[in-house]
Amino acid sequence: RAAPAPELVGTAGAEGWFALVMSVAPGTAAGPPWSDDGTRLVGEACAVAGGLRAPDALPRIGELLTDLDGWDRLAGLDDWEREHVATLAGHAQGWRDWTAGKFLVHQDVRGDNALVDVAAGRATLVDWSFACAGASWLDRARLAADLVAAGHRDGPAAALRAAGEVLSGLPEGASRFVVALAGMWRYRSTLPPLPGLPGLRDWQAARARALRPLLARLIR
Repeated sequence: RAAPAPELVGTAGAEGWFALVMSVAPGTAAGPPWSDDGTRLVGEACAVAGGLRAPDALPRIGELLTDLDGWDRLAGLDDWEREHVATLAGHAQGWRDWTAGKFLVHQDVRGDNALVDVAAGRATLVDWSFACAGASWLDRARLAADLVAAGHRDGPAAALRAAGEVLSGLPEGASRFVVALAGMWRYRSTLPPLPGLPGLRDWQAARARALRPLLARLIR
């Protein structure tokens, strides 16, 4: 009940389908594009979730994100990647160890998965379909990545500033996770299309490329 999530009203199942009936979450989507208020409130919500112990039934982070070593597996590098891939891959090494933990992780923090109520001073995270157990800072690292990949209403410089502020108070693993996340998206963008999701690979490639200004800061 302490999680920054809608309340579960009830469930229903029929013919192989299972539905969760949730309460209405107040507020409007945090982005895209992000704002400073949205970033602050969603960051606070992520910190609350990261302070809660994950239910035992949830998978571990390493069971969901199996391609965080993407920089090691990527072929067909462009010039920027060829110059930096060894350093990028080095930052992602050992990710299974330093992303592990017992804390509740939403694991898909994006502007459209967070509703902010600025007047009430709170944010609600929605769409918990990838929830898992992991390090307490994982969702805030995701927030930093989405700030740059999805954009800030005040422009790219504001997005980089806000992402840096989010990461500045977190352990080193948070910055390494952003690097590994970009590698996962870049690697997965090279895989065959998934049925029913025709634009996913292009979305992943665009995300990885949009994160380059942040990656350049994190690996120097």
